[in-house]
Amino acid sequence: MNMNMYNTNSTILTGAILPFPRARGVEYAARTKHPKGMSLRIALVDDEPVARMRFGRLLREAGCQVLAELEDGHQLLAWLREGHKVDALFLDIALPGPSGMELLAELRDGPPVIFVTANAEHAVAAFEHQASDFLVKPVTADRLAKSMARLEGF
Repeated sequence: MNMNMYNTNSTILTGAILPFPRARGVEYAARTKHPKGMSLRIALVDDEPVARMRFGRLLREAGCQVLAELEDGHQLLAWLREGHKVDALFLDIALPGPSGMELLAELRDGPPVIFVTANAEHAVAAFEHQASDFLVKPVTADRLAKSMARLEGF
């Protein structure tokens, strides 16, 4: 498979459509569904401060409630252990401590996970681990809107 099938806007150049597994997150969403019309509650994990700040702003502009902007996997796990609930997690893949992939495996029964990374070559592995979506940095508002529409389908 051609691993360079994504351009910087994260659209598929080959015309092939990757399946978006729905098994992960469906049960979680049923347990935590918020009233229709309310914004999605999000936690964002990225070790790059500028990328974290920019993507957090993009999420808020899209109408999301960004409940946490964290810099590594250990912070996310501690935050979730405190009892915080979110509708989705946006994770970088390369993180200090547990990687985004390791977090996804650890949070098997958790909320849907959308990876946000500069490395498109991780896309296949992300979907094999049942990620809900995969965004390539820099993320555009249009691409984020498509991802958010997918989340609302959960």
